[in-house]
Amino acid sequence: MNTDHELLARRVATRNLVNAKANELQAEFRNLLAPFINKKVIKVTPYSTWTKQVAQVLDTVTSRPDFAGPHTGRFRLVYNFCAYSVYAEIDTTYRIDEHSVNYVKQEFCVCRLDGNCDGVTLTSLPDLANFRTDYTAEEIIEKRAKLAELQAELRAVESELREFR
Repeated sequence: MNTDHELLARRVATRNLVNAKANELQAEFRNLLAPFINKKVIKVTPYSTWTKQVAQVLDTVTSRPDFAGPHTGRFRLVYNFCAYSVYAEIDTTYRIDEHSVNYVKQEFCVCRLDGNCDGVTLTSLPDLANFRTDYTAEEIIEKRAKLAELQAELRAVESELREFR
């Protein structure tokens, strides 16, 4: 049976792993998409998709063995097409018991867009977000305890002011 500390340690390790992969992918996407600045990158049919040329370039990322789906130690990558940008969501899982897993996700901006019904042009690449990769279970336990302490302090002050609300 898993203890709360073991589960937290798994979650923290998975968070660090997902954040490290997100940091790696951001840099990779910048390099892969730089040649497409000011070019049509998305076609809008009933829904948005990458143009064939961009899809072929980006498929080099998801065809690697570490992107074989949401199994422990492997990643899943999903693109979210918005009006003026594309976001990537990366996730993977960690085991919580014999039969269940939890997901850990990270989202980041892939590119900025401009366009209309004929097609969408890549206008810029965002600055790289630097997601933390050095969390520890002990740090999280300590911060949760501090948060509980501060919330109790806040409730006490609110209680003192209840007649003046």
